[in-house]
Amino acid sequence: MKPQPIKNRITLIILLVPIICFNFSCRNSECNCPEFYGPVCGNNGIEYTNYCFAECDNVGYTEGACPVRNNGMIKLEGDSTMACYVQIQINGIDYVPLAPIQNQFVQDSLWVNIRYRALTDFEECTPNLLISKIEVLEIDLL
Repeated sequence: MKPQPIKNRITLIILLVPIICFNFSCRNSECNCPEFYGPVCGNNGIEYTNYCFAECDNVGYTEGACPVRNNGMIKLEGDSTMACYVQIQINGIDYVPLAPIQNQFVQDSLWVNIRYRALTDFEECTPNLLISKIEVLEIDLL
């Protein structure tokens, strides 16, 4: 088989670069953001990996992931004086609310619909057990 001329290979590479950038969301080449996970929610409703990417898009942001809505189950663990007494299990993962939830929802095995933001903070529930915190924005009975 006869080798392809170099010119054709270069043309193919030049044609593929925009497709690769489109598929992998190439970032603004002027931005030199560090690659670490510290999610922020842009004022445009887009969740960014960290504050730098939001700033590169000239978007205001708040710390933490963007709000989502899901069903969850209230779990009461241990004694009521513990920081992790009230937990909310969403999709099989336990979370601790950042602030106390209303008393009417403090019932073991209670199913709720919840709008929340996942945070990057953890609560130390026992010496070797850290549970992610969430900011509960709305909560309703199912």
